[in-house]
Amino acid sequence: LQRQAQRQKLTGEIAQRIRQFLKVEELEETLSVAVEEIRQLLAADRVFIYHFQPDWSGVVSHESVGSNWIPLLGKRLIDPCFAQYFTERYQQGRINAVDNVSAAKLPRCYAQFLNSLQAEASLVVPILQGKTLWGLLVTHQCYGPRPWQTSDIDLLKQLSTQVAIAIQQSHLYQQLTNANQELQQLAKLDSLTQVGNRRCFDECLDREWGRALREQIPLTLIFCDIDYFKLYNDTYGHHQGDACLRQVAHAISSAIERSADLVVRYGGEEFVVVLPNTSLESAQHVAERLKAMIEALRIPHSSSPISDHVTLSLGIASIVPQLTDIPPKLFTAADRAMYLAKSDGRNCVRVFQL
Repeated sequence: LQRQAQRQKLTGEIAQRIRQFLKVEELEETLSVAVEEIRQLLAADRVFIYHFQPDWSGVVSHESVGSNWIPLLGKRLIDPCFAQYFTERYQQGRINAVDNVSAAKLPRCYAQFLNSLQAEASLVVPILQGKTLWGLLVTHQCYGPRPWQTSDIDLLKQLSTQVAIAIQQSHLYQQLTNANQELQQLAKLDSLTQVGNRRCFDECLDREWGRALREQIPLTLIFCDIDYFKLYNDTYGHHQGDACLRQVAHAISSAIERSADLVVRYGGEEFVVVLPNTSLESAQHVAERLKAMIEALRIPHSSSPISDHVTLSLGIASIVPQLTDIPPKLFTAADRAMYLAKSDGRNCVRVFQL
């Protein structure tokens, strides 16, 4: 009675630990501990969790095994007679208990499979996700035959149910996490041009400003404005104006070569390029490349007083932040540089010195 009470207590503790974790990495660690505790609880030679693939092969995802027996963790096991003899049985939630592999009347292929795993006795409980057979919770006695007790079978049934629930919860949690991450990304994306939006810019500027301040490296902005875009919309219509914005955004993004750099649509026909750890001289080369790429698109703009195609005015500002500085200082300087470009005839690059 004392042993039974102790077993029930330990079973409850294992089940509680399995249930309480939702994150995949936490669940993985918990299941690894669980198979070790189950093995100790049953005084078995091996306990492992086997995860099926679509062809009914699978991988030993978690294992606890005695030092005298071959480890199976990470191995892909193929039972040649599984589909014929066991698929339907396990899908119905039935267990498979073999007390003595040598004496039992088993299909030859299954007996050979168990022998290859050094199993003299085997207890297999399915792990079901609804009606789907996700995997197996397997216990082996390798040292010799073992008559499996009802308490052994009940224990594995309880724990396989908890494992199934935990796996399902973890899967749903991961789906929810991925969905939230996608929503967060969409919240920072301009729906028309598919580059970053104002919110994305604000977060990026704050983050990169802090890094530039800590490391004392330059942070540079390029403001880009499509010249005479109102006239473009008046001439070609807003639908064509949207298409123009998409082309310009794609061209600017294509011209940015580093993953750390960011292109955002700040509003209307204005775009901003954030260039972390970039000198003023390097930024000027980038700006000239942007300007040339937009000209190369040759997007017709018959209403422009300066060109027969779409052009950009670009302003640059760069700073190595000090403790007395604030991000709007850089933003305002880049904005002023862009207006200098406009006042100097547009379709050019200008710098505002800080």
